[in-house]
Amino acid sequence: MFPFLVKPHLTREEYLQTQFLVNEFASGVGKDLHRKLETRAKNMRNWVLIIIIVIVIVFVFFLKLGIIGYY
Repeated sequence: MFPFLVKPHLTREEYLQTQFLVNEFASGVGKDLHRKLETRAKNMRNWVLIIIIVIVIVFVFFLKLGIIGYY
């Protein structure tokens, strides 16, 4: 997808070189990196989601106690 986005801004030679490099990355280092990231994601918690859930729980708790109001 990336080469398509930059195509209007590059010469034909630059575009072909970019396309080549993207394909090289995708079939080499990129493939290995993707596999490692997927493995890491399976073994790690999503802390952002946990923090959002905690914030919502605290917000609802404060609403019920009347500490904050809902407008």
